[in-house]
Amino acid sequence: MVEGYGVASGQADDTPYPAGSIALQLPHFRARGLDLGHLHPATINVEIDARGFVMRDPAYRFERIPWFT
Repeated sequence: MVEGYGVASGQADDTPYPAGSIALQLPHFRARGLDLGHLHPATINVEIDARGFVMRDPAYRFERIPWFT
C-alpha cells in the first residue's frame, strides 16, 4: 500500500472537495446498484506492476461513469 493525497477522503488541507471526492462519486455507484454509503469514505492505494495483472470475477464492474453531472 502507498500513501495517497487525501483528496478522496477530504483529509487534504488543499482539496477543492471538503467532503472528499468520494462523496461526489457515491450517487453514481448507488444508481448502478452499489451502495457504499455505510462505509468510511476513503480509498486504499495499492501499487502493483500491471504487467500480467488480471482482475478475475469482480463482484461489480463499472465502465465510463460520468463522475460529475
